[in-house]
Amino acid sequence: MRTRCGDVGFLAVVLLAACGASDPAPDTSVSAVIGAGGGSVEGPAGVTVTIPAGALSEETTITVSAPDSGFPGLPAVASSGVVALEPHGLTFALPVTIALPHAENPNDLAVFTSSPGGAWERLDAERLPNELRVQVMHFSFFFNGREVCGLYRQECCADTGEGQCAGDALICIDNRCLECGLAGERCCEGNTCLGGLSCSGTQCLDATMPDAGVPDAGVPPAPAMLRISPNIQNFGTVMVSGTSASQTFTVANSGGESTGALATNLTGVNPADFVITSDTCTATTLAPAATCTVDIEFSPTSAGSKTASLDVTGTPGGIATADLGGTGI
Repeated sequence: MRTRCGDVGFLAVVLLAACGASDPAPDTSVSAVIGAGGGSVEGPAGVTVTIPAGALSEETTITVSAPDSGFPGLPAVASSGVVALEPHGLTFALPVTIALPHAENPNDLAVFTSSPGGAWERLDAERLPNELRVQVMHFSFFFNGREVCGLYRQECCADTGEGQCAGDALICIDNRCLECGLAGERCCEGNTCLGGLSCSGTQCLDATMPDAGVPDAGVPPAPAMLRISPNIQNFGTVMVSGTSASQTFTVANSGGESTGALATNLTGVNPADFVITSDTCTATTLAPAATCTVDIEFSPTSAGSKTASLDVTGTPGGIATADLGGTGI
């Protein structure tokens, strides 16, 4: 029996229970008081949170717990148990490292985080033999698992050749795994097609249909989903009224449908200390696999640690967020 996933608040770090698990783990928690000098907490399931010196300005009780609940709508097959970090809403002046343990081939795994709109995006992770590490500027939803790829109408996997898709009947076409013989898909061996379709060149078409050449609509494509890279950027130390080097953020649509018109915003604690210098995303509609870019500079107006977020939103498409940080001197 598959584990059902329920709802919890947004600001929690989570590692999802392995597929096929029938009973959730009991609630457990570990707490530690961490101040400006930094420290670490090792919680249930071996998840470790490391907070560097300077990330917090005052002593704060950090709690790592394993709630008796899960999460639906994941873009990957999860590999471990659920873990939550508190206090909810806590943000940091410097990147915090979260180590997520695993017992699989690290090259097959990725770490994902949810946006406030509920979409999931993949994080840049350091892959180690026994754990994956990510750096974040705030507590959010996270999980560690294998991406769903290579299945019919799903994105192609990262392998090359026919290995991009599961099974001999599928082939990677425009980053989507499709079968042969169906309308809009490749012809099968011997230039044959299914259901009375004819092979035109290398594609199966039905000349009697007005939408000939369009893949069978019986299985809907994956919905639009925005992702941003990098998803965390520390601009370092910059003189007050000075300007850092520009950083380019690339926004991509990883879904199978087009997004709505995009909107770009700087939000968070110190948005006025970060400047958008170039933006090809605003008012743009991204087709599947299409990208746009946003360039940002850090220009502190006063001394001290500064944080903000770059939010790119689309309906459909959800929200893609990059955490920004820097220090003015």
